[in-house]
Amino acid sequence: MGLAIGEGKLSLDDRVLAFFPDDAPAEPSENLRAMRVRNLLT
Repeated sequence: MGLAIGEGKLSLDDRVLAFFPDDAPAEPSENLRAMRVRNLLT
């Protein structure tokens, strides 16, 4: 993650759904919409 962040490919505050638009449910829950990369790492 440190390398990807350092190269500007993502940030800890990016929304997770932005990386998987084709796999997201049609109507994601509020929690899923709010999930950030930071949340997955903690």
